[in-house]
Amino acid sequence: MRAFAEIWSMRDGVSQCWKLSKYCTVDWEAWAAIGTVTAVLVALFGPAIQRRFVRKKTNALFALSYRSSVVAALGRLRNLDDRFPLDPAAPAAWQVHSSLTRKGDEQANFLQICERLSDLSGREVDLTKWGAADLDLAAKISVAIESTGHFQLGADTLSLYSERTEWVLMMTSVHYAHVRAVRDVQAASDTIHKALSAYKVTASMD
Repeated sequence: MRAFAEIWSMRDGVSQCWKLSKYCTVDWEAWAAIGTVTAVLVALFGPAIQRRFVRKKTNALFALSYRSSVVAALGRLRNLDDRFPLDPAAPAAWQVHSSLTRKGDEQANFLQICERLSDLSGREVDLTKWGAADLDLAAKISVAIESTGHFQLGADTLSLYSERTEWVLMMTSVHYAHVRAVRDVQAASDTIHKALSAYKVTASMD
């Protein structure tokens, strides 16, 4: 109540108009001062507010342009992990390696899934087209693209590598690349979701 009374007293100081009185006294100089202060505040903070709004919109559009590729790549990477566990410490590691290095349906399926990762790894981030985009968002998408491409290279090499004596070393390398790709693509997906949520973009816009 005290705060309300103080605000009301400030109003009275500017324009004393009482409902039951016959006269109304307006302090035009005070109103002019308020107008000047308001104009100054708008001049100071208006551009910053506008830039923030523009950045949110740019981030949302930028994120939206990569969302389908990132989400699809994440699903394919996880599918690979379910169908072809690359961890050399896994019980079926040798069988997986053997099936991937022999021509057949398993190898073909593995390579087909890996090839479709190019929907993400084949893209690039061009910030000259998105000058107002957040650098953290762009960086995470760039890292996801590079990590996915690195895993693809390892997966292609693995399918051609039949040396039995070093298969554990090869599987370890490709497994690490896969784990890193999943981590980086997931991070990009989370950042994209955050950018879209900040601008209230929903999945219905896909």
